[in-house]
Amino acid sequence: VPLLKLDDYHPAFSTTLTIDIKIISKMTRKSLTKYNYRKADYENINRALTEIDWNSLLVNLPAEEALDNFYEVIYSIIREHIPQSQSKNSHFPIWFSKSLIH
Repeated sequence: VPLLKLDDYHPAFSTTLTIDIKIISKMTRKSLTKYNYRKADYENINRALTEIDWNSLLVNLPAEEALDNFYEVIYSIIREHIPQSQSKNSHFPIWFSKSLIH
C-alpha cells in the first residue's frame, strides 16, 4: 500500500533485496594480530639468525621450496621474539568511521 497517491510522471520504485548472512558477517571488522616492533628483542633475533645453518636449509632445493623454508624460519623468529597484541573487534560494519560511531 503506497503512502502517497501514485504520480504518473514519478512512479514508485519497488525492489526486493536478498542478502546472504555469510556476506554480512564478512563485512564486520575482525580482530587482527599486530606486532610491536618497538618492544622486539633484537639481540635474540640477531642471535637466532646467526645460529641458523642456511646452507643445509636452502641448498639443493627448488626455489619455491627454499623460499618457503626461509619464510618459515623468519616467521618463527618473529613470533618468538616480537610481542603481539590483538586489535579490538568492532561491532560496527567496516564502512562506519570513528566519528560516525561516536
